[in-house]
Order: sequence, then structure tokens, then C-alpha cells
Amino acid sequence: MTTDMENKPIPVVAVFDVGKTNKKLLLFDQNYQVVWERSARFMETVDEDGDPCENLESLRLSIFDALHEVLRKHEFDIRAINFASYGASLVYVDVDGKPLTPCIITLRNFHLLFNNNSTILMAERPFLP
Repeated sequence: MTTDMENKPIPVVAVFDVGKTNKKLLLFDQNYQVVWERSARFMETVDEDGDPCENLESLRLSIFDALHEVLRKHEFDIRAINFASYGASLVYVDVDGKPLTPCIITLRNFHLLFNNNSTILMAERPFLP
């Protein structure tokens, strides 16, 4: 005989760990133990300059697919969602959250500069006064 206590979903925090090679969804319980994990790997793409960048569409689909898989299980109660990623990456998005640019990995050989309107400008070499 099962009790109501046995059927209650486990409260968890979902963490999407977006690494350079592996993309993971980890569920942590209240004791910070991983209670569920899903991992995915997919190929990088290149931006308009031929530099490697994240395949945003694959990443987006992987995130939603993993989240839907957890939600279908009904054994977990997601209390919070967090993201962790490698390095310093940047994606410009519009007001609807749609990407306007490829994912820029700042390990590239350029520098980000800000003008008076806080607009980010890219230069091939450091800004000299």
C-alpha cells in the first residue's frame, strides 16, 4: 500500500549546464544531490566570419526537449531553473527573445567597446585614444 507521501513529487532545482562540448540538464534535490541528469552533444557551427560559434537552434531545441521530458515525468517539482555556461558568450536578442546574431564566443580575437549610448561595438584590435 502506498501513501500520499510516497507519491509526492521531489522538489528540485533544474540547472542547464551549457559547456563547450556537453550540454546537460541536472536536477538537484534539497540536499544538493543530482537526482536526474540528461546530456547532449552537438556540433558547433560557424558565424559569418567563419569563427566557431554555438548552434543556437540546436541548443534551444535541446533545452526545451529536456525540460519537457522532465515535466512529463510528474515525479519532480521544479522550483527554480538556472543556467551555467562556459566562458563569456553573448547573443543579441530582440524584444521577443529571438536571436539577432549568432552566439559570439568572446575567446575570439576582437574587443567589445561601448559607445556613449551603451551600444556594443566590435573592433579587430584594441581601442586606442
